Amino acid sequence: MPDRSQQLARLAEFLGFYFDTETSYSLAEELMLSSRAPNEMAKKLERAFGGQVWIYVGGAIDGRVILVGEERLRGRVVSLGAPLDSHTKLQERLNASAERRAYLGEFVLTEAQRIALLKPTLALIALYHPEVFPLPRFPLGISDLARALRKEIRGTVHLMDMQLGMSIEDILHAIDLLEPDIVGYSATFGQHDILVALHEQIITKLNRKPMTIAGGSLGVLNRDVILHDLGIDFVATGAGEQTITKLATLWSGSCDTHDIPDIAFLGTHGEVITTSKTSNRTHDDIMPELDLLDATLSRAGVMQLESSRGCSYACSFCPRSHKGIWAGEDPIALEPLLEEIEAAFSSFPQLDRRIFLVDEEFVGYQPDEFALPRGLGFAQRLKRFGFDFETSSRIDQVARRNRPREWHIKRMGFWRQLREDGLSRCLFGIESGVNSVLERFNKKTTSDQNALGIRILTALDIPIRCTYITFDPLMSFEELEETYRFLGRTDVIMKPCTNLSEDEIFDLLEDDQGLIQLSANIPFYSVVSYMLVSMEALVGSEYLKMVEAAGLAGEFNPLMGRREVTYKDPRIGRLSALCQRWVDRNFSFDYVLKSLEKILPKESRQFVRRIRYELKDSAYHLLGAGIELLRGQERHSRFVAVNDSDPAEMTEEILEVRFARLQEAVRPLIECAVSQLPSHATDMLSNEWRSWAERKEWQLINGVCE
Repeated sequence: MPDRSQQLARLAEFLGFYFDTETSYSLAEELMLSSRAPNEMAKKLERAFGGQVWIYVGGAIDGRVILVGEERLRGRVVSLGAPLDSHTKLQERLNASAERRAYLGEFVLTEAQRIALLKPTLALIALYHPEVFPLPRFPLGISDLARALRKEIRGTVHLMDMQLGMSIEDILHAIDLLEPDIVGYSATFGQHDILVALHEQIITKLNRKPMTIAGGSLGVLNRDVILHDLGIDFVATGAGEQTITKLATLWSGSCDTHDIPDIAFLGTHGEVITTSKTSNRTHDDIMPELDLLDATLSRAGVMQLESSRGCSYACSFCPRSHKGIWAGEDPIALEPLLEEIEAAFSSFPQLDRRIFLVDEEFVGYQPDEFALPRGLGFAQRLKRFGFDFETSSRIDQVARRNRPREWHIKRMGFWRQLREDGLSRCLFGIESGVNSVLERFNKKTTSDQNALGIRILTALDIPIRCTYITFDPLMSFEELEETYRFLGRTDVIMKPCTNLSEDEIFDLLEDDQGLIQLSANIPFYSVVSYMLVSMEALVGSEYLKMVEAAGLAGEFNPLMGRREVTYKDPRIGRLSALCQRWVDRNFSFDYVLKSLEKILPKESRQFVRRIRYELKDSAYHLLGAGIELLRGQERHSRFVAVNDSDPAEMTEEILEVRFARLQEAVRPLIECAVSQLPSHATDMLSNEWRSWAERKEWQLINGVCE
């Protein structure tokens, strides 16, 4: 991809056909400021030409093309990326040029071709609950779809993200102006209510009904409800790029509905029809467009990318149908975007230069000679542009009891090199420290394996965070006690051993005395991202089948795409309900702290992590107290009340006392953080602290869908 100075020169030369030299260069500079947002480029050009021409800006960000049409039939085109002859999709849309150089050309279109170039107009909307998740994350889903459409030179796509301050009213106003031909909704957990409200109002507001499609994790889980009750035309059941481009083709009448991959729709008799699935390994591009990056960063949001998709495992709690098998991207694909991402970050120097690779599994399941260089390739390319990164992996990419010592030493070298190349932190889905629970979850790991992996990572000074499911409706009381003990273990987090070789560390970890020597005596729960998590029985999961077989499945909850459950042991169910109220009252405060960790520089994160540790510590001791009550060692008449007691009455006294203690523990840490953190962080933290401290209700966020 040409650098920005080369693109500027090409653009100025192109504009020179229409304006004088000074105006051309000045306008080219202004357009380059909007290079990440092609719709803004088009608006600026329309203003410059005074409405005398039609404008089309297409192609992905690393292959942007601009067309200026005169008298609707004839015009000029410039490519800011590859030579025009390599733009096969563009050539399909244009007649032979009367004149063409490598990056500049003329074209002639029929009216039908012009319409086929500009249409359909698509509005892709990312939904959001700001009161629950106060800080934004770059909307990968709709941005990936925009790239696919623009690479295909297929219509005009507009992105709307409720994270960026757009209310339902704002979206309705934008929709009214655009009159889109296709409307797409990206919905994830907890957003079904917004989807219902927004879709109903869009359909009511527009004079003609657009083609509609819903995607995202919640779209797949709520497929039948979305199709039957909401009347949305299609549900995307896969990654989406091939689906959205084919849908645009369907709109133009150039294909049949059954030709669109990865969708569900209603047949003539109301039956749900699903089309063929595409493998993640058929996607040759999983990079996004960057329209919304600057707006995301301006709101102290974080940048997200993918280096891979899917997973080669099938945990019982995870519906796999829409996620697919693991497939990794080539690190080279990242390079064209990084210059633009770096340029965006340069406008926000207060933000830490970190990119979050939101892979399910970063390393992947290829032979080591492919997997390890691929992972290091991504790290090194990010480092070249001054970015650290975070990502996710499985503990069996660190420790496998069926592999020899040599394999572990090689993997330790890999993780250590990733750290040197900018790995800021890695998430591991531990999920449990109890073997019987791990088997029920189909994790294909063991408690000892989890412990060894965590020991290796922390001894290598790899910052980690872990997900852990505390409550499982099928668990026994003995499993709950063992879960609690694993969370509190102080022999799995090691002191950093930066002065020791991989061989020396591994040998010490395999020796009882060495283990005592290296132990940091820090509880495992200190690295758990969210405490007191209860298992979700998601639609389509193997775990839900187990719950149904046990007769424990209840009503469908569309907010979360799950079935509500009762617990095999009602005592554990009551404790889970108690803890979920604790989690939900603290959630937005904890989420802000977690988000601040993602944007603050390394030296400032410690202040936020101290506060988060207090939240985790209080959650752990709440769990312990609940278990003690259930054991009968302490008597609390309201807590052990009969099953039909009001949960609010059972929990109010216990939670209020502990919440008051937590506030007192957090208060001095907040005061310390406010005195040390940058101003943009202190304002955010202070506001959320006040909101959290003043909150009175013990309400569930996603427990009931009105």
